[in-house]
Amino acid sequence: MGGAATLASFSGILVSDSDPIAILTMVHNVKDLSPDQRLAIEGLLGRALHDEESLTIRPARVVKDAPSGAERTRLFRTYLDHLDTLAGRVQNVSEAAIDAAIDDAIQHVRRRAE
Repeated sequence: MGGAATLASFSGILVSDSDPIAILTMVHNVKDLSPDQRLAIEGLLGRALHDEESLTIRPARVVKDAPSGAERTRLFRTYLDHLDTLAGRVQNVSEAAIDAAIDDAIQHVRRRAE
């Protein structure tokens, strides 16, 4: 996919040159978008963009169509119930203890990556 002409309009960083999806991943600064691009993206997002924001655009394959109607509502309710269950597990744990556990987990993962 490479080539100077292809990358000329690209304003971000290339994440990987071996993964076909990562090759198509783009990062754009909002302030660098043309007015038409900005208007189109704001329409997709349903909100105004700010000049200090950036956009990461990555195509993804649709593996399965999303459910709709009653099935979508049922699945969303199941998801919310699951979140309530998770929240119930930590209802008596202080925010500081939760933050400390998250910090420990991050450090553990970082050490494993080194």
